Amino acid sequence: MIWRLKEKAKDILSNETGTIFKEASLRVALVYPNTYEIGTSNLGFQLIYRILNSITNISAERVYLPDSEDIKLYELGEDLFSLESQRQIGEFDVIAFSIPFEGDYINVLKILELSKIPFRSLDRGEDYPLVIAGGMATLLNPEPLAPFIDAFIIGEGEYITREVFEIVARREPKCKTLERLSEVQGVYIPSFFKPIYNQDGTFAGHLPSLRVQKRFVDDLHLHPAGSTILTKNTTFSDMYLIEVSRGCGGACRFCAEGFVYRYPRHRDKDSIIAEIKKAKEMGRRVGLISPMLLDHPDLKEIIAEAKKEGIQASLSSLRADALDEDMLETIRMSGQKTLTIAPEAGSDFLRRSVNKHFTNEDITRSAELSYKFGITNLKLYFMVGLPGETDEDVKAIGELGKAIRGVFPRGKVTIGVNPLVPKPWTPFQWAPFPKLKDVERKYQIIKDEVKGASGIKLSLSSPRLFYIQALLSRGSRRVSRFLELALEEKGSYTKALRKWESNPDFYTYRERRADETFPWDFIDHGISKRFLRKEYDKSFEGRKTPECVVPICKLCGVC
Repeated sequence: MIWRLKEKAKDILSNETGTIFKEASLRVALVYPNTYEIGTSNLGFQLIYRILNSITNISAERVYLPDSEDIKLYELGEDLFSLESQRQIGEFDVIAFSIPFEGDYINVLKILELSKIPFRSLDRGEDYPLVIAGGMATLLNPEPLAPFIDAFIIGEGEYITREVFEIVARREPKCKTLERLSEVQGVYIPSFFKPIYNQDGTFAGHLPSLRVQKRFVDDLHLHPAGSTILTKNTTFSDMYLIEVSRGCGGACRFCAEGFVYRYPRHRDKDSIIAEIKKAKEMGRRVGLISPMLLDHPDLKEIIAEAKKEGIQASLSSLRADALDEDMLETIRMSGQKTLTIAPEAGSDFLRRSVNKHFTNEDITRSAELSYKFGITNLKLYFMVGLPGETDEDVKAIGELGKAIRGVFPRGKVTIGVNPLVPKPWTPFQWAPFPKLKDVERKYQIIKDEVKGASGIKLSLSSPRLFYIQALLSRGSRRVSRFLELALEEKGSYTKALRKWESNPDFYTYRERRADETFPWDFIDHGISKRFLRKEYDKSFEGRKTPECVVPICKLCGVC
């Protein structure tokens, strides 16, 4: 069986451009806990792959979760291996997980299982690789994974990665390595700290107390911005991705990225154009990635340069209030035919409550202009379960969809809806996750409203999967047992919830007290918790908070 898996790996490699083959004294298995197609589409994962391999004494090889067909072969007894050299994972010195989404937590355990490596760090002696983790999900709240990880990297990886692996390369006993790592800013060693709880089950703190200050990169333009590996076998096919900016000043109250990556930073025009020229050498399209793309001061010049180079540029999700005729002409120049807008709410008041201050009129006008400028597919994203939401607000989602269809008469209008997951480090971290029955009822309101409207496609996300995401997002270290049970039940969260001794609703449906201590409070993002609470209270009044403007704004505590 192993020969079949290795032949498949070699076939995957044969379709790649930019693969790094390297032998060095310190071997790192860089793991994305999902399939190859998804993981190779992740620009952050690719950038860490490049950074690690730029260090002389490190060779980093990629590992992905096998697809459903291959996983059956591994479960017959074969050890999971890396892509580049097909080396077994247990033979590496370090296993480094890059984890952007909480839904992939169970895959972290599955990959350890397939590698025949004990889940819990306390069960792994000197003969096992050091297990490190980082990424967006653990930047918010690493506690549900804490028993399984030796060291978490909290923050942006450009500098801290080198510092961490300089220590690991000394090859000292694991306990000594962890002691040294604990002295590095941005490293969290969970085995050094014991969580304590109040009698009602709420989190009380860690013993000893701790504070981990995240690592932050000021000078983005000094670091790689574009894809390392290109292949047709990914979500974005052979598109060359470029990170244009990091962070967002929009201050949307539900958005973790807008808070933990503060303050917002743009890469300079010259470094982005240099990446576009690299893409041209490879004969590829480019995807410009940023949560605040239209805020980049040189975006029009960047797109014009791409057109001059004969490169088609695709733009990520755009703000409705920033779409004018000049910008749409720029988008038309890029050749893009699909536009993504995230109104989040159907009514103006509820949109103000999340601190988005464009109106239904603005959105409809943007849709009409988009149609005139050649856009043929319009994607709109909404949430239900926002604090203070009424049925009229939910109905307004369908009404807005129909109004947009009225000014966008041909092509496709897709309305995507999911329940709000209140994330750590956002003003909504105190809010409850909406009840599943209530989400289903609200979905039905939207269905009824658009029933019979031609040209509108509804895409309604599974409330149950978002319930699990809410549990994993805001859970304490006690949630780790639920993950183990889910793996025992072959990925069935439903069966795991039945066997778990804790009440999951305690983590999901419960509105947090204003003075409650959270499991993630030990991370120092520079943001004042008092500021976040004020933002939560303001949401019920639909009150505006200005956008984050560097260095003028001093509201949140970061600057």
